[in-house]
Amino acid sequence: MNVLHIYQRGDLDFYIADRPVIDDELPKDKKIELLIQSNAPDSAIWKEMGYTDDTIRKWQSKIDSTQQAQEMQVQRQIDALAMKTDQSTNPPQLPPGEQAQQMMQPQPQRPQIPGKVA
Repeated sequence: MNVLHIYQRGDLDFYIADRPVIDDELPKDKKIELLIQSNAPDSAIWKEMGYTDDTIRKWQSKIDSTQQAQEMQVQRQIDALAMKTDQSTNPPQLPPGEQAQQMMQPQPQRPQIPGKVA
């Protein structure tokens, strides 16, 4: 049998696949390494590693909730420190009006009796 007859019958078919003339794409491990070095978001690294969008969303949600809890804890510590600092740097305030003037008046001294301790 002739090859031409096989081709005409449809038993032999060929095609040219699309492919780059020059393979200039980096290997996956190099891409991941570059993403890490450039401080790319974790989601971009995970995507390059082949994880699904659903898995990436779940992981990102866990990270976000953990970061939010940490930020709240830090804020509570800052607030507590600010209150402690505020109390130590601000002296107690005098009461208003007559009470303050009375407290500022010199108190009369009791006469001392010889031989007795006041």
